[in-house]
Amino acid sequence: MADKPRFQILSFSDAYPSKALDALFFTVETTAGSMELACPAVDLGSIMQFFAGCAIELGGGITGGLPQNDLIPIPADRLGFTTGSTPDTKTLVLQFGQFALAFEMDHATLGHSASELAQVLQALSAPGRPN
Repeated sequence: MADKPRFQILSFSDAYPSKALDALFFTVETTAGSMELACPAVDLGSIMQFFAGCAIELGGGITGGLPQNDLIPIPADRLGFTTGSTPDTKTLVLQFGQFALAFEMDHATLGHSASELAQVLQALSAPGRPN
């Protein structure tokens, strides 16, 4: 694949659902102009997983802890765990709306994250906590 594509994605905008709620319409702005696209609702989860996989392919990683700025939180309806792809992993599943994203974690990472989650839950249950 060529190192320089014919055009680049600049932004996504104007998202709205179809009347039947079976597709999402949105605009993609590129260096070649804008395109109005439709994505079947059943494919949204796999497309999100695709972009997450692309981020992994870029490599690198975050140093010095989790980022605090430039995050756009996705409201999650449910959080759960399922078996991982190996005996040394678990899969964190976040559900939002009719979709779910899965993130695989090794046991050490999961243990560290569980400690952080316990601290957050303790702070949230503290009397007189700030909003």
